[in-house]
Amino acid sequence: MYNQQLLMHASDAASLLGCSSQVIYQLIQRGELKAFKAGRA
Repeated sequence: MYNQQLLMHASDAASLLGCSSQVIYQLIQRGELKAFKAGRA
């Protein structure tokens, strides 16, 4: 099985899924969407 990871902003994911960025953040908070912060700590 091939596992490919895709890196995108919440707004890009929202556009792709046809919803708002707020919905993406809610999905991340509930653990329904896997995410991580890239960049400086």
